[in-house]
Amino acid sequence: MRRTAWAVLWLAVTVAFGAYAVRGVDLGEMRDAITRAEDRWLVASLAVLVLAIALRALRWQYLFPAKNRPGYRAVSTALLIGYFFNSVLPARAGEAARVVAIGRLEPVSRMTAAGTVVVERVYDFLVVGLLLMILVPWLPRVTWLPQTLSFLAALVIVIAGVVIVLRRLGDRPARWLLTPLQKLSLVSAPRLDLAAANLTAAFTTARTPRPAALAFALSLVSWLLFGLSFWFVMRAFDLGLPFGAGLLVAISTALGAVIPSGPAGLGVFEAATVVALSAYGVSGTEALTYAVVLHALNFFPFLLAGGIAVLLSTRPA
Repeated sequence: MRRTAWAVLWLAVTVAFGAYAVRGVDLGEMRDAITRAEDRWLVASLAVLVLAIALRALRWQYLFPAKNRPGYRAVSTALLIGYFFNSVLPARAGEAARVVAIGRLEPVSRMTAAGTVVVERVYDFLVVGLLLMILVPWLPRVTWLPQTLSFLAALVIVIAGVVIVLRRLGDRPARWLLTPLQKLSLVSAPRLDLAAANLTAAFTTARTPRPAALAFALSLVSWLLFGLSFWFVMRAFDLGLPFGAGLLVAISTALGAVIPSGPAGLGVFEAATVVALSAYGVSGTEALTYAVVLHALNFFPFLLAGGIAVLLSTRPA
């Protein structure tokens, strides 16, 4: 029953956002626009996107504690597996899938791996907030920008508080968080202590200046590359928009991914793109055409690569 309820929710979200994205769209004009798209810009967009993903794999690698840091091949394989399951399952299930995958590929704690995924999201939100604040003077009127900046500012305050607590208390907060598992007899006291230590170890980079700076730099460059990739698709359709528009679409779709939705964020991705481009006066038909091609470019290559990664990771050595 619970699974059915979640399935209905994800379907409702997909339909609702998809309906918003397609309202007033001329399908004939969409088809014509797609046939006129310049392939060279789409190829350039995919190349930059691959580079951005490669940097994100490197960032994930360096978020692990140095003493048991997995190899780059393992983290990139696990990351592609995560993208694959995000593409075919709802609610971003790929995040859990890559935690399981890296635990199978390398001798690392799944609790530590899960912690690094949380830290990744922290860096992403920090970078998104910074980029939005820098972009403000060059952006058109974006109605949702003040609320987004307020949310990100509150998040920064919370993150700063967590870092301070971890510096002072070590793994005690993690033990308190996991204590209910022991009370429910799901784990023993020694395993609880080990899990707490592993979870806390994942936050090492947030407490150590040099790894934190490296992770932040890799996050920033990867986001700029996402913006460049998205802007190249705008060039393919000759939308005549500045680089900031590509970055705004990248940020908008990333924020939209927070909303529980179906596989690959179908509907939500398109709606977020249409909303971002509406600030530049792009028509609904042009915006949706761009969104559909952009989503396909972010879906099919990584579905294929992720599928290959899944097969290779399950093949006997």
